[in-house]
Amino acid sequence: MYDKIRELLDTVESSASDLIIKDYAPILYFGDIMNSRIATVGLNPSDKEYYDSLGQSYNRFFNKESLQINSWMNISNEKIDQIKNSFDFYFNHRPYKNWFNRLEDLLVDGQFSYYFPYNNIVHLDIIPVATKDKWGRLSLSEQDFLIDQFGNYLEYLITESYIEVCILNGQGVVDNFQKVFGQLIDKKYVEQWNIKTKNKIVKGKSYRTILKTKDKKILVLGFNHNIQSSFGVSKEIIASIRSWLQKEINEFL
Repeated sequence: MYDKIRELLDTVESSASDLIIKDYAPILYFGDIMNSRIATVGLNPSDKEYYDSLGQSYNRFFNKESLQINSWMNISNEKIDQIKNSFDFYFNHRPYKNWFNRLEDLLVDGQFSYYFPYNNIVHLDIIPVATKDKWGRLSLSEQDFLIDQFGNYLEYLITESYIEVCILNGQGVVDNFQKVFGQLIDKKYVEQWNIKTKNKIVKGKSYRTILKTKDKKILVLGFNHNIQSSFGVSKEIIASIRSWLQKEINEFL
């Protein structure tokens, strides 16, 4: 993992893209990845992981200033170890609970949790770098450029860890996961997940496939509603998604 972190740091430093945040360390994963069989998957790290609206650091992750370096290249092994620890122990040190607790709520069954004492869910992103603008504000060509440059890290993490289940949070994650792995995910409409507004109905969709990689099979589950931000995701919809996820996971593991 140390070599992969170093490779990612070098890639960020040498990238010609002005779309990404380079002063803070990219976040390869959130949580104890080698203890986790389940991974939730998002688009990319939020800048809110690094600093608040006033630009004050949350001290969750290291930046060049805090490590007293001018470049991510040629960083010492000792400082890479500090960066790795910030990934491994993320949920023990001021995690962004307003975001992660919504996903945690989908898996509360007494066996799996991001948090102590379980620490057996890890969070991954389609790309492990934060962007200066929100992902949704980037053009498709900009998004595809970043996926081409950084999407291989997601594939590496899923392949080389003990992860057996991936949960894709929202349509954008589903779409881009398919790009990374070059595999379509089976879709079904779920009426119980429909969101009714004054002018239309946003149909609920579930996604499921088995991803075969190296010598293991990965259960991939997804839903089109973004749990954190989709307007109108009711408690009833959350409960239905939770029930579906837990049934699928229990039958697979």
